[in-house]
Amino acid sequence: MQLLALVVLLTAPSLHSVAAATYTKELQAGRATIQQLILTAGIPGLSVTVAVNGEVVWSKGYGYADVENRIPTTPRTRMRIGSISKSITATAVARAVAAGKMDVDKSVREYLPALPVADDPITLRELGGHLGGLRTYRSPSEKTVYQHYDAISQALSIFADDPLANVPGTKFLYTSYGFVLLSAAAERATSREFLDFLRIFLWAPLNMSRTTSDDVRQIIDGRSRQYEKDAQGSIVNAAFSDDSYKLAGSGMLSTSEDLAALGNALVADKFLDSTFLSLLFTPQSTIAGESTGYGFGWFVDMEKFLDDHRGEIPAAQYLHLKEISSGRKLIWHSGTANGATAMLLLVPTTKVVVAIICNLGGIEPQVIMAAMEVEAALSRARVAGSKR
Repeated sequence: MQLLALVVLLTAPSLHSVAAATYTKELQAGRATIQQLILTAGIPGLSVTVAVNGEVVWSKGYGYADVENRIPTTPRTRMRIGSISKSITATAVARAVAAGKMDVDKSVREYLPALPVADDPITLRELGGHLGGLRTYRSPSEKTVYQHYDAISQALSIFADDPLANVPGTKFLYTSYGFVLLSAAAERATSREFLDFLRIFLWAPLNMSRTTSDDVRQIIDGRSRQYEKDAQGSIVNAAFSDDSYKLAGSGMLSTSEDLAALGNALVADKFLDSTFLSLLFTPQSTIAGESTGYGFGWFVDMEKFLDDHRGEIPAAQYLHLKEISSGRKLIWHSGTANGATAMLLLVPTTKVVVAIICNLGGIEPQVIMAAMEVEAALSRARVAGSKR
């Protein structure tokens, strides 16, 4: 309990602005929400960055990036972001499409003619919307890989020879492998290695200088340790895993500041024009016309998500989250990896962005809920202010 108390008290300096003063009450409530999350989940280290209308109003680190060596967490601490890697990949692809380098409605075979994956045509749009028919993990052990893959072409060998799980376009099946295939197409279309592709089309333009691959072989400045809980609920080091085999889908490191920069760019309507924002944020549908609630690398229908996961959410929390999300367009992605959990939430109408990352695995629902609470208070204040 002493460690948890210190986790809450040990913080990096937060950013202050004129805009922050406008939302004093809402930010105070947000801080309470985050501190409660840290205490109840027992999180060793967490960082949060919140922006309103493009301006950071709160950015803070809590606790330890490295518990053993007492290294504090800051908003610049690099942590695993899990499946938010999908949103980064998809947004970079949208930029490449805008530049005329890729076409999301072409078959992936037009970029990778030797690809052994099935005979059914699979478009890049379907890959980015989990409609490509590719399988997901066969077992939990397939999610914890020890082998390092130096190239995406090597990672394709894990699944490319396997039969499709579904006919493309017929069923939403969440899988990182679709994004591995999408990244291979991006490499071929632009004649760039995937990390260079990301730097050119996304990271450099947004100054996301702290976002990179989670290369376990490299010494990476400011990378957090990863933690999990044992059967007794004690914090222990997370099991080793090398996520190079799914770099585009779940293999990146980032910071809350970098993720907030991405969110700010997308709600500002300047980084991408409406056509390509629509690509990212319009829910895709199956051939039968059923909405998936997922766009191109982004979840775009929170109410549907909550309904689809109703059995996993306590009734009171479900009703509360439905209430605060009802009738509003929330764009988001969460991520989980060995020893880490993350959430990026953005609201185009109110231009509120919330980014949370922490170095404890297995707490995705709690982090999603906390981000929603922080966002809802600020968005309500934005709407109320616009009516005055």
